[in-house]
Amino acid sequence: MVENRTMAFTIRRATRADAARIAEVIHASFLEFVPIFDPPTSACKETEETIFAKLENSWAFVAEAEGQIVGSVFGGPCEDYCYLFRLSVLLEFRKGGIGRALVERVEVEARSHHIGSIQLKTRLAVPKNIIFYESLGYEKIGEVGNELCHRPFFAVMTKDLV
Repeated sequence: MVENRTMAFTIRRATRADAARIAEVIHASFLEFVPIFDPPTSACKETEETIFAKLENSWAFVAEAEGQIVGSVFGGPCEDYCYLFRLSVLLEFRKGGIGRALVERVEVEARSHHIGSIQLKTRLAVPKNIIFYESLGYEKIGEVGNELCHRPFFAVMTKDLV
């Protein structure tokens, strides 16, 4: 268990130079969930190249603490909302406000583009993540599977930004 801690960190827009480290952070952040995710997460397949593609097609932000990238998040316009995805914070840096700050940065970006709501999916297998997003004002609006697994395994959550 990670204790609450106060730490200095900064949030900034990600660049292509950050891609390899972002992939490392995503892998490390999702590692604890590998045994419980069915179907498996695609997060562990991220590479520098897949991150480059995400940087071209979405907004990306990183959190830096102790001189290194310790968290990241992506978001971008999707239909009439912003889709937030791949929130990742290294285990040893959790409970210090980094995840909250990354989500809030995507919300600021969405508002600046006049997008009225944010939507995300989080695994039903990790109820603490649902609770985390609820604490940020997100509401669970449904459960879905995907094209490969038709049973629900994601909670769909949304937040109005207006």
